[in-house]
Amino acid sequence: MILTQMGDFTELNVKTGETLYFMTADPATEVDMISWAEKTGHALLGLKRAGRTLHALYMKMK
Repeated sequence: MILTQMGDFTELNVKTGETLYFMTADPATEVDMISWAEKTGHALLGLKRAGRTLHALYMKMK
């Protein structure tokens, strides 16, 4: 569900070249976030876990 929301938000609100910052406490999301970047062509600039929270930074590429 979170990836569907990320994709919808990105397409509607983020311009090419802008960055997106996401946080989640769902441990299963890490693999999905990497896969989402590969499938959409957006750049995954950083992925870091701090405690139970996963932080991800993307750049919209198209």
